Amino acid sequence: MKPLGIYLHIPFCRRKCAYCDFLSEASVSPKVIETLNIRDGSASPRAGETLNIRDGSASPRAGETLNIRDGSASPRAGETSGDLQSRYVEALGEEIFARAGGSASPRAGETGADLRSRYIEALCEEVDVRSGGEQADTVFFGGGTPSMLSPREISRIIAAIRGAFKLSSGAEITMEANPDTVTPESLSGYREAGVNRISFGVQSLQDHLLAELGRIHSADRARLAVRQARDAGFDNIGVDLMFGLPGQTVADWRGDVREALSLGISHLSAYELTLEKGTPMGDNPPPLPDEDEVVAMWEAVAVETARAGFARYEVSNYARPGRECRHNLKYWRDEDFFGFGAGAWSSLGGIRTGNARTIAGYLAEDGFRPAETDQPDARKKMAETLMLNLRTTEGCLESGFLARYGEHALEGFSGAVAPHLAEGRLERVAGSLRLTSKGFMLANEIWADILAI
Repeated sequence: MKPLGIYLHIPFCRRKCAYCDFLSEASVSPKVIETLNIRDGSASPRAGETLNIRDGSASPRAGETLNIRDGSASPRAGETSGDLQSRYVEALGEEIFARAGGSASPRAGETGADLRSRYIEALCEEVDVRSGGEQADTVFFGGGTPSMLSPREISRIIAAIRGAFKLSSGAEITMEANPDTVTPESLSGYREAGVNRISFGVQSLQDHLLAELGRIHSADRARLAVRQARDAGFDNIGVDLMFGLPGQTVADWRGDVREALSLGISHLSAYELTLEKGTPMGDNPPPLPDEDEVVAMWEAVAVETARAGFARYEVSNYARPGRECRHNLKYWRDEDFFGFGAGAWSSLGGIRTGNARTIAGYLAEDGFRPAETDQPDARKKMAETLMLNLRTTEGCLESGFLARYGEHALEGFSGAVAPHLAEGRLERVAGSLRLTSKGFMLANEIWADILAI
């Protein structure tokens, strides 16, 4: 049996982005706090200057200070901006856990910090209760914003995983992070806790585009976070970028890709903006680049990544050799994985189960029992495996598909596959069915045809 993957959902954010439909809880209203402006992450505020948390502008409004909880709030004597950010995030974390999940209010006499500890203990308990000592070789902290947790809390969760699973010595342990919620100290702490791969949700390196998305960080803060991660000992750093954004030009996109690749990263994810119902952007769609511009953006990222020595290994993902995200490859190869935490899904032996979708439900007495179960029939499962495999450049290995299902992919899905082979969107190479460069541009259409058979 292959080693499985472990996913841990941390559904907390400082602020929910305008395009996001993931399960997450924002800590405060955007009107209360737009961003935390720490000029360069390395120095105390300038003489007479306090931190502007309203709009991230270069200098504060007259008389404006950093309000951490009681409005009193100039930095403490001798406190650096990194210390101040850590103190702020800690206070913010308490509020998140005190308010998260709508009905998940603290017990009588319980502080926000107590409630946070209760959630983390519940997460660790679920790991222990549901595991059976299986072998695992990838761990992924996703969200939400996992970097809202302290290194001590991340370490506690990793210790629980090591105690419940046979975690391989070379396991990949990934943590997603927002550039505005890390400091040199926290990054060093995550590395010491065992995190060996970090992925920053940068989305753009241009402030006007970040503002369109409702991101809390600035372009400078993103650049700094990557440098600080390298200084903390991370040699496997990923950056997520988005294209097809309101007001974005092809030149904007090409500039973002080039700059991100110059930061010393080893992995780049490039996602086209998708407008989802129920999000601010989805409910009030802004003007977006036209189809020709989006195609040009797809082509630009392929050219720039190849020039920098990155290889595409999945529709939206590029990496230096050996730096592909091993955990995500488990999803695309349709392999087994556990999901822990509120709203997390597991896929084990062809059966998918999902946890309670709210923090309150997850913390309930029976919160570890699956709230949802999905067991697709054999035909649907075959289609899903083929579709997921075709997301990658390695494609669907025909011998592997035959061994798993007793049927050739081309036989069972010829009605969907044959037309795309004829049109040059799919190809058969060395016993693998895979997308061509033309097919990557039309992947959604190909996947839809397969799932419809």
